[in-house]
Amino acid sequence: MHSLKRRPCSCEKPCKAVRFGTEPDSWTRYTRGGCASAPSRDSLGVLGVRVKALLSYETPKRTDPHRLGNHSMPISVAPDDAQRRVTAIATGMLTLTELTEFFCVQQSGDRQHWPVLLDATGATTVMSADDAESLADGLKTAIAQTGPHGPVAIIAADHTLFCVVRICQMLCEKRGVNVRACRRLQTAERWLVLTLETG
Repeated sequence: MHSLKRRPCSCEKPCKAVRFGTEPDSWTRYTRGGCASAPSRDSLGVLGVRVKALLSYETPKRTDPHRLGNHSMPISVAPDDAQRRVTAIATGMLTLTELTEFFCVQQSGDRQHWPVLLDATGATTVMSADDAESLADGLKTAIAQTGPHGPVAIIAADHTLFCVVRICQMLCEKRGVNVRACRRLQTAERWLVLTLETG
């Protein structure tokens, strides 16, 4: 994690640009420094505090995504029996409930060990860091009940969605679950192949 530069913020205290990771899909965002409203520590420690501050600072407060009603569009799925892989496309407003149900259904039965490639470049979200933790816990619970699942790569273009998936990725690493947040299809494909080869 490398500090890049500083700039003024609305709280009249310095903001810090922090880069998470060194790979092409690493992300650089501004976090508040020393604001009284900074969130408390959680299971991610200092990094979790900064990520939560990022989401609360740059994302306007919205209605609970679980109570938005029928404003989201379904996730279309195309199982590839030849490659033994699940490919899916998500559009519209993506919620925690949709993601959880998607993984529970698609990573079960004969497809439990199949890798999953979810293209969510056409999706947005109002999910929070807490939702990311709930998703990671749900994946861990499913694995505890049914055994190992295939790796999951999620491609996100929306800033908030990418941050949420990235938080989920970091939490899943602590839980022994293979989830990856990606910006590009090529990165997702490469990661899935490498994970399967080394797994």
